[in-house]
Amino acid sequence: MGVLYISFSTLYTIFSALVFVAVVAIIISHLYSRWKRPKPLKLTSDSIVVIFGGCMGIGKVMAVEIARLYHSTIILVDRRKELFEAVSQ
Repeated sequence: MGVLYISFSTLYTIFSALVFVAVVAIIISHLYSRWKRPKPLKLTSDSIVVIFGGCMGIGKVMAVEIARLYHSTIILVDRRKELFEAVSQ
């Protein structure tokens, strides 16, 4: 039975080639996803926006900004009923 010896420089070359292929694959994947990305929605005053978890944090800030900028109808969905009182004031 033969023994296979691989030098460190050979392993380094193989590893470098694999890293290069991985980086190229990531770049191609990123470019493809940007090319296939749908166009952003344009909100108007006729738009209806549903925000889940809209009574605290980022959801609340987004609801206020959408209402201020676009005057859209906003539907807030949250699991805690007591939070709606603070938002509606």
